[in-house]
Amino acid sequence: KISFGSIEGSRLEEIGERAFSGCSTYTTLNLGTGVKKVEYYAFYSNSKLKTVNITDLVAYAAIDFEEYFSTPVYYSKSITLNGSNVTELDLPEGTTKIGSYAFYRCYPITSVTIPRSVTSIGKNAFYGCSSLESITIPNSVTNINDYVFYGCTSLSDIIIPKSVTSIGEWAFGYCENIKSIVIPKNPTNITPLTTNTVFLLIFIPPMRTCLAFLPSVSRTSLRKSSELALS
Repeated sequence: KISFGSIEGSRLEEIGERAFSGCSTYTTLNLGTGVKKVEYYAFYSNSKLKTVNITDLVAYAAIDFEEYFSTPVYYSKSITLNGSNVTELDLPEGTTKIGSYAFYRCYPITSVTIPRSVTSIGKNAFYGCSSLESITIPNSVTNINDYVFYGCTSLSDIIIPKSVTSIGEWAFGYCENIKSIVIPKNPTNITPLTTNTVFLLIFIPPMRTCLAFLPSVSRTSLRKSSELALS
């Protein structure tokens, strides 16, 4: 078992590059509230890690994970809050951001509720959360970064609030069961809706479901069973 930042008075704020790379014997990681940044490959090849326990969702969501080998959830595939498995992720008010890779491939999560205090969702934050069925994005979020909900194959409905000004590449890529998407009626301020190149918000081979934002927003294209609603 390894514990970080869980001891009262701990000053540990950063876990360095490759700090625990190749450590394949421990099974439990306790991650306290002091850690703010985890660098490249920090937990690379920690193949026997089964449990990642946190004590504070606000503090955890604010951690800057450099990439997927730096987040221990990549190996545990789940996360516990004070010993209880997290399935319905209800982030409390006071959460200001959701960091990149925070819940990367956290399979047990079925729903995510984001408070109005959050303005940005980091890249790959919920990548591969295949059990995720519903997300609530408040009208405070301005940025949905690259690959945020990529591979969330259980998602069926998406509502993009009017506050959003930027949607990253493949933000909802390979969400195979999307039935409807709600975007603002006049989304002219959303990047890349205003770019000159075709941008695929959703792409599922073999083109069973495709929402393509074209240079002219009025030419938004949907295929087959998908539905687009303008709010």
